[in-house]
Amino acid sequence: MKPSQVMLSISGLMAAMFTVLVSSTVVATPMPEIVADLHGTNTEYTWVLVAAFLSMTVSTPIWGKLSDIFNRKLMLQIGLVVFVIGTVAAGFSSQIGGDTHEGAMSWLIGWRLVQSVGTGGLMALGQVVIADIISPRERGKYMGIMGAVMAVGQIGGPLLGGVIADTWGWEWCFYVCVPFAVGAFILIQTTLHITQIKGSTKIDYLGSALIISGISLLLIWISLGGKTPDSGGFAWDSTQSIVMASASGVLIIATVIWEYFAKEPIIPIRLFAQRTFALASIASIAVGVTMFGTSVFLSQYLQLARGFTPTHSGLQTLPMVLGSMLGAIVVGQLISRTGRWKKYVVGGGVVLTAGLYVMSLISYDTELWFVDLGMFLLGLGSGVLMQNLVLVVQNSLPPRLLGAGSGAIAFFRSLGGTIGVSILGSVLGTQVASKMTDGMGSIMEKINKAAGAPQLLVDHPDCAESLKALTSGQVPAVNDLCEPVRTVVESAYGESIAFLFLLVVPLAIVTLVCAIFLPNKPLSRKTASEQIEEELGAELSALEPAERGGSGFNELVATGAITLPDEKELAAARAEHRKVRRMDERDLAEQVVRSREKAELTLAQAELDAQHEAGRARVMIEELSGALAQARDAHAQIEAQFAHAQSALEAFDQRLNLLSDKVVESERRELEQRLERLDAERRELRLQGRHAAIDQLKAHAAEAEKPAEAVEPEAQQDAQAQPMQPEQPTEAGAQRP
Repeated sequence: MKPSQVMLSISGLMAAMFTVLVSSTVVATPMPEIVADLHGTNTEYTWVLVAAFLSMTVSTPIWGKLSDIFNRKLMLQIGLVVFVIGTVAAGFSSQIGGDTHEGAMSWLIGWRLVQSVGTGGLMALGQVVIADIISPRERGKYMGIMGAVMAVGQIGGPLLGGVIADTWGWEWCFYVCVPFAVGAFILIQTTLHITQIKGSTKIDYLGSALIISGISLLLIWISLGGKTPDSGGFAWDSTQSIVMASASGVLIIATVIWEYFAKEPIIPIRLFAQRTFALASIASIAVGVTMFGTSVFLSQYLQLARGFTPTHSGLQTLPMVLGSMLGAIVVGQLISRTGRWKKYVVGGGVVLTAGLYVMSLISYDTELWFVDLGMFLLGLGSGVLMQNLVLVVQNSLPPRLLGAGSGAIAFFRSLGGTIGVSILGSVLGTQVASKMTDGMGSIMEKINKAAGAPQLLVDHPDCAESLKALTSGQVPAVNDLCEPVRTVVESAYGESIAFLFLLVVPLAIVTLVCAIFLPNKPLSRKTASEQIEEELGAELSALEPAERGGSGFNELVATGAITLPDEKELAAARAEHRKVRRMDERDLAEQVVRSREKAELTLAQAELDAQHEAGRARVMIEELSGALAQARDAHAQIEAQFAHAQSALEAFDQRLNLLSDKVVESERRELEQRLERLDAERRELRLQGRHAAIDQLKAHAAEAEKPAEAVEPEAQQDAQAQPMQPEQPTEAGAQRP
């Protein structure tokens, strides 16, 4: 089928899976509020969770086996109806017992058991139906989309539950599934078409009873063990605990033995001899603990350790939703395109381990970005592993064991989640009680002697109500507690839940090791239906000699393994065969005619396109020829202009040379004339100097010849002309002027 046809076929299946997962997890966020409104205890709170996981776990392999016997489409619809009935009935628990709500918690727990039976059916059958219509090579991208839908439902349900609980009331968290379920039922009926090839498979009633009783008793023992009698539990070393553990062990051993020797086992024990199935089953346990435990304990962390409202705590899980969608869709597409899956599965194990370790470092006051980082890594790792482990197992299983094998993988994933939630819940209760005792002891140890009471109650009288609420055995409402007590409670829950994530880290490492050692088998390109048809064809070919009257045929008839048809049935079969053959021949002839017409139309269109392209080519050639001629003319003109410019340049060079010669000659002549003028001027100056010297000598000679008497009267006249200066007194040591 084309991708659009495949998406249409599995649209109803995806809608059903989304409905189931949303409706199952939508009550996870308001569950503390539901238990508080119904006056439930911590033990009843645990049982609400355990009941859901219990019935889903024990019913998953049974649904898988039933899908190998009955019509899978009908089984899907039955599982959806059972789920809706249980969910709607659980929503009426608020009407049970009047104002005191006596018996309401028992009603809620009982119908949660019924609800999860339908959940187990859809979880098991969804993977088998996809395997029927999609080959393993192409299955990765569609299972990635399915994984994204499951992740959105699994992790986005708490967000929707918080919004509904805060706006309409928590009862509507149960009723919201009805319109989704009706739409999913209609889509399954109209779009999903499966060819069911029936075999001789029978129901293993004793194996089913052993699985249900053994696993149920084991889960009840784990859930109630280690608790006080006041909370409905018992000590690990009590007689009741020893009896339950021994009985569950005996039943599980009996289940393994019976399933090993049974002809049609619910859980094919012999498949554990196959390395892929064994390693994938072990890895699925850790994935189940992470997937189910995260949704349970993250809600408690966000509401009891951070004080968030249901809506706020649901919004805070969005990084996990995005991580899971990214891991499921992107990796699924990469696997389908490349056919390589192992490196992505190993990478998912690494990311899951890193996410759990990051979450083990949180506390009640950790920065939210660090918590978001841990949740994103958890979502990314679980999104990669959850669907691809099933894909790897289905690729290695015989087609007739797809239902049982896929159901077994889902069973181990659910079993790991159920046991993990139960054990981790017991550890959480012990850790919280211990840390709250230590914390309250530290803030209550200081006594006010004047009042004779703890200093805490003197400073904070409202803490008396908070202490009373803590000792009631009910789930505390953190936002109603006084500040000192609230800090102790938040710190106790934050550190305890971080310790739970640390306990799961070794399981994630086991998952990583299993992923590393998974055989890297190439993905097949054939669907399960095609493989079954091939197997049936091989069997018929092998039986052909017996059909001709051999002893093998007579033996099969005598033992009843083959039932011979009568003449009427043979005639009807032959007529039907001829009818089908004529229809096939007619369809083939019509198909040939349509193909021929289509080919002729395609050929004619190709000829028209070729002619059109040839015309365009001719026009382009003519345009190019004209452009080439113009370019040649322009080139010739440029060459002529270049020659003219070159001749002009040569003439200019000649004129320039002549002009430069003339200039040089002119400058030479001018220089000679200037030198001649300078020589003339120098000679003239010399003559003038000589005449002036002669005149001066003559003047001196004339003055020397004058008489002396003529000189003296002139000296006397000069002396008379000067006035007499009076004599000035002088100081000692000074010269007289």
